[in-house]
Amino acid sequence: MKRPKRSGIDFFIGEGRYRERLKGARLAMITNQTGVSIDYRLSHCLVNEKFRLVKLFSPEHGLFGNCGAGEDVDFYTDSFTGLPVYSLYKVGDQSIADFLLEDVDVLVYDIQDVGARCYTYISTLYEAMKTCQRTKTAIIVLDRAPMLGRRLDGLMLSEEVRSFVGIYEIPFRYGLTPGEFSKLVYKEKGYDFPLEIVGIDPSGIEENPDGFEYAFVPPSVSIPTFDSALAYCAMALLEGTNVSEGRGTTTPFQVFGAPYIEAKTLLSALEGLRLGGVKFVPASFTPSFSKHSGVQCQGCRMIFEDKTAFNSFETIAGVLDAIGELYPNDFKLLEEGQKIAKLLGRPIHAGMRFSSLLDESRKDCMKFEKRIEDIVLY
Repeated sequence: MKRPKRSGIDFFIGEGRYRERLKGARLAMITNQTGVSIDYRLSHCLVNEKFRLVKLFSPEHGLFGNCGAGEDVDFYTDSFTGLPVYSLYKVGDQSIADFLLEDVDVLVYDIQDVGARCYTYISTLYEAMKTCQRTKTAIIVLDRAPMLGRRLDGLMLSEEVRSFVGIYEIPFRYGLTPGEFSKLVYKEKGYDFPLEIVGIDPSGIEENPDGFEYAFVPPSVSIPTFDSALAYCAMALLEGTNVSEGRGTTTPFQVFGAPYIEAKTLLSALEGLRLGGVKFVPASFTPSFSKHSGVQCQGCRMIFEDKTAFNSFETIAGVLDAIGELYPNDFKLLEEGQKIAKLLGRPIHAGMRFSSLLDESRKDCMKFEKRIEDIVLY
């Protein structure tokens, strides 16, 4: 196996200047199973060995990524370090309470993100920054490469649909590292607490169709592979509909369907769209959990032909429009359209064609590209 390139944790642990400067400082970490070194050692274990680590905070899915999407996670003790783990993903509250930082001098963040706005790890970072601005606690972001490269895609978040699955005004696929995202928020919010970003080896940061060049650990149970992460950037919007996005199968987000769909009919419609970089094949599957659990579904499987030509928003817009037109009496938007609106980043209305938003998406991404010219670090 090719040796991964170095991320922020490798420089943080490997360079003596950090240990000297932070000698005696009380550190807390926001991390999970994706926080690993170049040799796949857990970041929080390494930090615990080299620094004075006093507590841990975990995002959605828990410290080891074994909890399902949206699952409430309670307080527990980490078996590797004996440290307390405070969940930052609880029903109705995803923030760090100020009092939890009273015995903390520096908050360290180390999580690999997927690169989609609705994937909540950056929302956890955003909420942590809000707390640190109030408490004036320093943050060190141990940076990680954007898993899917620098490409921008999708709509900018609209204020009307802001939520924990869309917490800041960025495109759906935003192309920034966690450090760059923190730098953007810090600048635009006018924050003044101490913020430091420990950089990466940037030589593998550009989009690579052969996969991720840094240490990869599945960020959650439904993103087991690089291809599933890429598919997620399109098919995550199906979570706002009554179409299964493939949760409960071995290839989540790469297979999709519903009990009312006929695979042959949907395949014909999708082939007519001539979407770039992907092919569709008929699929029949029975989810073991999540939507339509235990019920046979028909639909399609998405196969990547050319990952560099894949346009995630164009693809999901085509899929949504096709299913809506083929099955107008069966296809439903959940929560009266509110769920998909939060994922999409825009309020929606009955009968709206998702493909009508493609031009707006392109304009949003062009504006964002100019907005981050002085934010990009690598």
